[in-house]
Amino acid sequence: MVQAIGRLTSLPKEAKILDVGCGDALSLPALAKLADDAQAWGIEIDPNTIQPNNPLRDRIYDKPLGDEMYRGMRFDLITALDVIEHIDDDAASIRCMLEMLNPGGWLVVTVPAMPLLWTQHDDINKHFRRYTRTTLTQLLQQQYELRDCRYLFNALVVPKLVIAAIQRLFPGKPKPAELPPSTINRIAQAYFRLELSIASRLRMPFGSSLIAVLQKPLETTANARIPNLPLNIAKAG
Repeated sequence: MVQAIGRLTSLPKEAKILDVGCGDALSLPALAKLADDAQAWGIEIDPNTIQPNNPLRDRIYDKPLGDEMYRGMRFDLITALDVIEHIDDDAASIRCMLEMLNPGGWLVVTVPAMPLLWTQHDDINKHFRRYTRTTLTQLLQQQYELRDCRYLFNALVVPKLVIAAIQRLFPGKPKPAELPPSTINRIAQAYFRLELSIASRLRMPFGSSLIAVLQKPLETTANARIPNLPLNIAKAG
């Protein structure tokens, strides 16, 4: 996913990057490689997802979007990877992230796609919605013009449609999905890396996920770039 983000955006050498909903900060090292001297931070408001011995713990903010502590902070790239579907007011979360972008900065959002693919997995993970390209575009274009919005993981559509149909016919108590055997997991991982590489260049007509890329307009009188304030961290937990 990070490689696809790199192909869809263009960052300054000393980019400052923020990953909203970063969990245990697994993506921060990869995101920091998107520019020569980039630095990456995260936001995660659930302390249970962060390991106490995580060496990146001091790069994780623990306050929700819109908190006063973020006032004046500016980033060149903000990612929200499978995050806004968990937020009731997704439009407000987008506004908060855009306020934290430098002029010319990028916002990259991924979300689960196609309401027809709704399964117990969405219930367990407390999703408010799945998106279509139209609904995600309408949400983001209320702010600025989109640079891109495309489907990902098209190979998962048919299996998820089958699962959704079975669960509608035979509803039961939702239970977490089990991890597949390691061999199958490695094969699937390799395949989806290939598919991501293709999808970042081609526009698929459908998919189980969507990625949207938005760029904040360059400097104007009303939207002047301000110096980055020191990014002092309030440690999670």
